[in-house]
Amino acid sequence: MRQELRTALEHLAERDRHILVRHFFEDVPMKVIGAELGVTESRISQIVTAAIGKLRQQFGIALLPRKKKSLARPATARAATVDNMVSFAMEVAA
Repeated sequence: MRQELRTALEHLAERDRHILVRHFFEDVPMKVIGAELGVTESRISQIVTAAIGKLRQQFGIALLPRKKKSLARPATARAATVDNMVSFAMEVAA
C-alpha cells in the first residue's frame, strides 16, 4: 500500500501536492494559502477536495482524514516530501 500511495501522490499536480502539504502537514489555513497563491479560500478548498478525491479514486478509501490538531505538523517543520506524506498517511491509516 505504501508504494501505491507514493505513486498516487506523485501523480498529483505539483500545485495540488503543495496545497495539501501546506494545509494538512504545516497546519496553514486555506485563507493564508489562497493569499500566497493569489486565489480565494474557496478555490483552495475546491483544489483540496479535488486532490483528495484523486487520491481516494486511486485507493477507494479515505487517505486523508479531517484535519486533527494532534496530527498536524508545526509550521516550522521541514517541508514534507512525498515520502513524508506517505509515512503520515500510513500512520493515520493504522
